[in-house]
Amino acid sequence: VHVPTNAIKLGAILIDSTGLEITSKTFGGGDYQFIASYNSAIINTHDGGFIYTGQVQDTSNNSASGYLFKLGQNLDSLWFVQFDTTFLNYGAQVRQLSDSGFIVAGTDDSLGHWQFFLLRTDKLGNRIWKKKYGGAGSEGAQSIDITADGGFVVGGNSSSFGGWLDGYLIKTDSAGIFQWERSFGTPEYEGLGVVAAAANGDILFSGIEYKYTDGQGFDYKQGYIARLSSNNDLLWKYFYGPEVTPSSGFSKLKEMDDGSIVAIGHIDEIDTLPTNNISGMILKLDANGNEVWLRKYITHDTLPSDNYFWDFDNTIDGGYIIAGHISVVTNENPLEYYQDSWLIKLDSLGCPYRGCELETGLIELNHNLKYDEMVKVFPNPTTAKITITGYYQLPATLT
Repeated sequence: VHVPTNAIKLGAILIDSTGLEITSKTFGGGDYQFIASYNSAIINTHDGGFIYTGQVQDTSNNSASGYLFKLGQNLDSLWFVQFDTTFLNYGAQVRQLSDSGFIVAGTDDSLGHWQFFLLRTDKLGNRIWKKKYGGAGSEGAQSIDITADGGFVVGGNSSSFGGWLDGYLIKTDSAGIFQWERSFGTPEYEGLGVVAAAANGDILFSGIEYKYTDGQGFDYKQGYIARLSSNNDLLWKYFYGPEVTPSSGFSKLKEMDDGSIVAIGHIDEIDTLPTNNISGMILKLDANGNEVWLRKYITHDTLPSDNYFWDFDNTIDGGYIIAGHISVVTNENPLEYYQDSWLIKLDSLGCPYRGCELETGLIELNHNLKYDEMVKVFPNPTTAKITITGYYQLPATLT
């Protein structure tokens, strides 16, 4: 999301496999403020293009509605569809179906309170059906996946089950007919609710819960991941991250081809670092929820910075590509900061360089430098000339 002075615009950047930008475009402006959902707001489509979902706000009449926005291979805008304009709603995530149509999970307040919805469209965004789900409280959808039986599972949070915002998920068949639901949580606000389908029909769900010590009140929030059967049986549920952390949570999780599970998110390190950093986090589990490794990333150790991971995918070399954003405070009085998009390529061990799997604690990238000043080496690999760029005082040693 680009934030010019006059409007919030939707931005898309196309890069090559080495991280170099091919092209970028922005969309919207004037009275129209475009907002994308954080995790998996944009996905690849079968024709090699891309599709966005999120919310568009028309400041001229104070309306806000969900949308589908189709882009071509070179980020050309092809078509744009709004869901409903008579009440508030937004699209949380979109998935493409085998017939090239789309299924969108989102939230609307058409009944006077927020509820999940599923919207099924054809390949041009024309509505086929729309169905709503939830209780007497408020629900907020955050993620969707297609299950092994062709149905759908939607994750988010809910206030219909006694808590402020419990983790909440529903399961439907391929026609959107409700099958079952489950909630997780404590009486307090929980936050993130992210879902993923496993190949054997199981369902993975992650959320956040408040944690207490000896009844002395709130100590910290900790992220958890749970595995459920296709019949809503809880197989396991475990918390991850250090228990001294004020807050940790996951923004996306995914089952790998070997049955392992990878999740990304953040850890708030306010009690362990003098610079109050929030660290990006990537976690790998086996199929039974046992931790294989956990890595934390920051971009600065001398300036306060918040480092968030929002979306990821596995790459053909067995590694991972992660998208997020960083906010770095450059002057605390008055508060001044810059915010950048963040893209990081890791190997199969969750490392940006060889040997990091032997290290413990935070992995710092780009010491004392703004992210756009990091060293770049290209083309890589090469059999001829190579170019190295960066911002360093000379003399310098490159290894």
